[in-house]
Amino acid sequence: MLFFNKPKKNPEQENYDAQDIIRKANYRALQILEGSNIFSKGLRKDMKQSIDKLSHTLLDTYKQTIEEEKERNIKTIEDVSGQVRQELVKEIYDFKETLHKETLGSRELVETKLNEEYEKIKRELTLYKESEMKKIDNKIYEIVIRAVKESVGKTLDVQDHQEIIMKSLEDSKREGLF
Repeated sequence: MLFFNKPKKNPEQENYDAQDIIRKANYRALQILEGSNIFSKGLRKDMKQSIDKLSHTLLDTYKQTIEEEKERNIKTIEDVSGQVRQELVKEIYDFKETLHKETLGSRELVETKLNEEYEKIKRELTLYKESEMKKIDNKIYEIVIRAVKESVGKTLDVQDHQEIIMKSLEDSKREGLF
């Protein structure tokens, strides 16, 4: 099975595997060279240097490829993070707007209810005040009639008494006595 057909691993594991393959290839090449009587020592040395150089070149290329892949992955993660951040900011803004609208709606509803209750209480107080004023007026009439009857006696009739009392009460109201 070829190295390139293997399933992807993490970059560190792939780096280790690549270095292992290169070490094994170097070792096998050295075994072949040492076992061969055809090559001279100088030629073997040159081949060993060429193989070492090729191994380092392959390793450097592989490291560069891993680094480029790592950079692409980091960029992809940053792009996704930026998109998530934008979506999150939009959702927070939408939530804030919805909350603001609902708060204003609730505030207007409460304000309307308070105004209605205020007007209702105001009407009830006005009716109560008028009722109490009528009661006070009736009590005053009774007191004045009794006082007039006792002091004036029988010289004025009841109709005249009421007119005098009504005029006296109206004058008192205008002057702000009650």
